[in-house]
Amino acid sequence: MRIVIHDKYLEPLTVLALPVDQYRKLNNTGLLRAIIDGDQKRSFIIRTIEVKAPDKERACIYYTEHEEQCLGTMPAILPGQQALFNQLTKV
Repeated sequence: MRIVIHDKYLEPLTVLALPVDQYRKLNNTGLLRAIIDGDQKRSFIIRTIEVKAPDKERACIYYTEHEEQCLGTMPAILPGQQALFNQLTKV
């Protein structure tokens, strides 16, 4: 699942692709430690803010207070960007 990570002021930082089990854990507990490239020292905490969306029962906003570590991750490509990304990376 792709999620947008925001800073504590809700400015978007990056997009992360989480495995389904980690996504469920984040939504169930409201907290997840994201580890960058398998290095525990380069990890950061993602937290969840629940909001009531007009068209759904529940929506989540994901944020971190560890902006620098978060920005050190390789961003996931959003579905709408995938075709352009594929074109740009063709050799």
